[in-house]
Amino acid sequence: MNAVKTLYLDTTYVKELMIPKHKVDDFLYFCAVDSTFQSTVHSRDQLKIWEFIRQKSVIYRKNNKLE
Repeated sequence: MNAVKTLYLDTTYVKELMIPKHKVDDFLYFCAVDSTFQSTVHSRDQLKIWEFIRQKSVIYRKNNKLE
């Protein structure tokens, strides 16, 4: 989880993924519990990681009524 958090600035999560700043850690935990998270992170493919968290952000925002 921390490895992914350090890849991007908090402002990236807020501006690009529309995750409120106070929810970034919760969002990253939401990503981390996905069964494909570890393999995605271990791939070290930043484009693959970005696409994963981008897709998860849509689900997270919907689940948390942040739309």
